[in-house]
Amino acid sequence: MPYGGLVVIPYVGGFSEATERIFREYGISTYVKLYKTLRNVLVHPKDKRTVGQTGECVYKIPCHNCSSTYIGETGRSYGKRQEEHRKEVESISNRTLTQADRIDLAVETKSAITDHVAKENHVIDWSGAKILDRESHRRTRQLKESIRIRKEPTV
Repeated sequence: MPYGGLVVIPYVGGFSEATERIFREYGISTYVKLYKTLRNVLVHPKDKRTVGQTGECVYKIPCHNCSSTYIGETGRSYGKRQEEHRKEVESISNRTLTQADRIDLAVETKSAITDHVAKENHVIDWSGAKILDRESHRRTRQLKESIRIRKEPTV
């Protein structure tokens, strides 16, 4: 009973030939394609981006002392934005502050991650930071950030 049609299968020595014979019995034509060619292995026209060079993303930075995380978004490079967070957090951490100073300072800071460090006197786990999502459209990226903030315990 002929079925007809065409199937494309990757070439695997010994296996592809047997598969072709089985398909031929049912009247199905096969096309064997190399899945690993010399071109695929050697030619890479673009260098891969590092995590720090990645832009237009939603990211997560966890706290080392508690389960809270900071979730943010940026249209610029992730590495630059993380560096800005680090500098601001370090400027707070390097000061000797009383509890009253910490509460007053939390009002003046630029981000929730710095507020968390100022109020709770916690340490940020920079090595645990990671990119959660990539999105080039700004409004959609902000929406994805909002959804992530609602799903996770944030700073």
